Amino acid sequence: MLHIEALQSRVRNSELGQEWINDPLLNRDIWSVEELGYTEEESKITGIRNIYFAKFSLSWLRLLAKLTAKATVRERSSLSLVYIRVSYLKQLDDFLMLRGYTQPQALTDSFLKEFIAQKATQNRQATIAYVTKLWAEEEWLNLFYIPQIYKRKTPKIEIIPEEILHQIYEKFDLFPPTLERLFRLQLVLGCRIREVLTMPRRCMKKESSKWFLRRWIAKQKHWRFDQIHPSVAELVIEQQRFLDVQFGSDSEFDKLFCKIFPLPPKKRFQAEFVYTPEFISNALVTS
Repeated sequence: MLHIEALQSRVRNSELGQEWINDPLLNRDIWSVEELGYTEEESKITGIRNIYFAKFSLSWLRLLAKLTAKATVRERSSLSLVYIRVSYLKQLDDFLMLRGYTQPQALTDSFLKEFIAQKATQNRQATIAYVTKLWAEEEWLNLFYIPQIYKRKTPKIEIIPEEILHQIYEKFDLFPPTLERLFRLQLVLGCRIREVLTMPRRCMKKESSKWFLRRWIAKQKHWRFDQIHPSVAELVIEQQRFLDVQFGSDSEFDKLFCKIFPLPPKKRFQAEFVYTPEFISNALVTS
């Protein structure tokens, strides 16, 4: 039987645990993303404000989940990955309680594979593979688990047919103008939506006849200027003018795209929208 005191002792004697065991966060069950070192902007993009641990039934698994979250943050992983790993560990907690197990001795290779198979997803398997390796290396909890190896096919280089691209372009005008510009910019830059959403309002510079766009590169976690075609520059300038008209050129709102709310149409097929100088989230755009 693993008592919480015994686990805390193991944590205290481990390499990472010596750094974290006295962290006040470990005594709390609600962690704000700012306390973990993420920015308010990252919180708004992901829609994640807090990481919750209160609903864990097993105290030892709650502590391991907190340590896993700390380790994920330490690796400078995304906020979404922290949330995903804690969520799957909470699902493991539920699975254990449903089966009537309260001790980690139940976490055999076959049991963990049964848990993964219950709702097989790549994130669920990746979480179990990660935590079993982390917990063993830190000597918090040694579990026998052999990750299943999937043979990945060599990816094919696929090209979207030109006629399909034309169909996409033709439908863009169905969106409100600001969203149309957002999607056109995202398509021409070939980047993630969240990279466009974090783009600052004053994001361009001109050198001689060349235009450059300041972009946040999410994978590398840094800003850089890329040269762009004059037509792309005109698209950005058009959106900047739109913001100047909506909020004023001296507005403190510093993003290129703002939040949009639909209003009930006064006439049939005539949509109206309200724009606010607020950050637009990834979830709002993708929905």
